[in-house]
Amino acid sequence: MPESRIKKIFDFITKRKFDNSSIIIFSGSLPPGVPADFYKKCIDNLKKNFPAIRVCLDADNQPLKYGIQAHPYIVKPNIWEFSRLISKKITSFEILKNAAEKFVSSGISFLIITLGEKGAIGFSKNESYYTKSVAIKKGNTVGCGDIFLGAFAMEISRSGDFRKSLLFATAAGTAKSIKPGTEIPEPEEIEKILNKVSIKSIGEMDEKTKISILPEMPEKKLKAN
Repeated sequence: MPESRIKKIFDFITKRKFDNSSIIIFSGSLPPGVPADFYKKCIDNLKKNFPAIRVCLDADNQPLKYGIQAHPYIVKPNIWEFSRLISKKITSFEILKNAAEKFVSSGISFLIITLGEKGAIGFSKNESYYTKSVAIKKGNTVGCGDIFLGAFAMEISRSGDFRKSLLFATAAGTAKSIKPGTEIPEPEEIEKILNKVSIKSIGEMDEKTKISILPEMPEKKLKAN
């Protein structure tokens, strides 16, 4: 992508007028030619001009490593992306927990690590939870992470309740997995699953659960794309 085009996109994002209740999500990989620190520069600029704005980041590899330095409000990697972020194979729950808590203490309000069909783990400064939904046979994973993040951002903005927001996001992601292609679940479909989502604080997790949620980590899946 030519530099002039990159600048035009940057200006389009950062020179718009946002109110303080706005939520902005940066998600996905960057197009060829776009610098790896593009998300970081956007987030830094937005936070400077709109201090109360809530910026979310869902990325991988270098865009995530740079972007997280800008301390977004919400960061949502999956377990593989998080492993690449910390440049370490996650062979124990303590490795995951200690790394996550370090990021949260640096100024990120919410760090949520999705675990696919095994659920999600969420960290904030004062709370941490593990959520798990009902098992879906041959679920469609396309867009589940996007729906999860969007649902969490919406609910945390609306209620300010971390526990409630994680429950809602997990239900939304599960509801999406039942839908074909990129079809978005209806609110009533999310509500139907919501009652089937379990949640517990990380302090309540037993050792068997802590071990069971960690996937095998072959080296080829840990390499940057």
